[in-house]
Amino acid sequence: MSRVSAPMFRVAVVLVLFAVKAASGPDAYSKLQVNMRCRDFRIPDVTSQHGCFGEAADSVGLGSRPKLQLDHMGFTGCVFNTVAGILMFGTSTGLTSENTPAFNSWQYLCNGVPTTTTSATHTTTATTVVSLTASTTTALYTKLEAGARCSDYKIPDVGSKAECFSTAMSIVGLHSIPTYRLDYLGFSGCVLNVAANVVMYGVTPGVPRERNRALPMWQFICNGIPTTTTTTTSATVVTTTSTSTKQYVKLDNGLRCVGQHLQAISSKEACFASKTFIGPVAGAYDLNGLGFTGCIFNAASNTLLYGVTPGATPETTLTMQSWHYICEASPHMMFP
Repeated sequence: MSRVSAPMFRVAVVLVLFAVKAASGPDAYSKLQVNMRCRDFRIPDVTSQHGCFGEAADSVGLGSRPKLQLDHMGFTGCVFNTVAGILMFGTSTGLTSENTPAFNSWQYLCNGVPTTTTSATHTTTATTVVSLTASTTTALYTKLEAGARCSDYKIPDVGSKAECFSTAMSIVGLHSIPTYRLDYLGFSGCVLNVAANVVMYGVTPGVPRERNRALPMWQFICNGIPTTTTTTTSATVVTTTSTSTKQYVKLDNGLRCVGQHLQAISSKEACFASKTFIGPVAGAYDLNGLGFTGCIFNAASNTLLYGVTPGATPETTLTMQSWHYICEASPHMMFP
């Protein structure tokens, strides 16, 4: 056999790291490494809650993990949250498999198996002399008091998820705290959620930074140092409760209890007791610091949610398309 002379060829093998086990049915599923999405490998997402929590979870060894549907929370698809140890499925308006975010604690489950790609690469050698001048810049970041915005001090917000989750949170002393990207929650920037002990980065189109949602348990991290003097005022709130036989009403999506002249449910116990009137639900969760206060039936995930967000009043508590507030009803009202 004749020999082929130069040029030389080098075979580059792209290795893809993933956890995969063939499903018993016709589909095969894979669990990617963190910071990867199904589209990166040109394979489909898992597109249904049933598929995510059923065959896909069983196929990659997550069948026994807790499961939670979270719609409109800044991602679309089937995701294993390695920090919380839960399997999540959700859809968010405006987010598809093309632009759903990848995080350093999330592993997407895909409806397919990444393939190994082999390519031949022609090798050439070139020498380049580069003259470099090194310079060091020390960034200054500030973690504000709760309830304040960066715009209140006329200093910039942190402008990217990468900056928020690395340099900014490290400089203000927030090491080894879980991080989440949560878009469309009424703020744009980098925030420490004191109640949940997590750092959040989010973008909400159409909300200028001067109108960022500012809550008493949120501390914005800013790209600069305030130069004004701040005063923190505290107030004591006294709540009086009484025990009586309750009836409940489930509102249409987008409505709040106060707008219908009804009393919001004020305790986790009363909220979870209302499932007697709703019927079977997939679960009941106590989730504080997410922008709402009260009792909610999440129709998308068939779950009950109770939460308290300081600063979220009956008039300003968050509403979403799949949320139905549950309110205390007068005795003559019937639960729908």
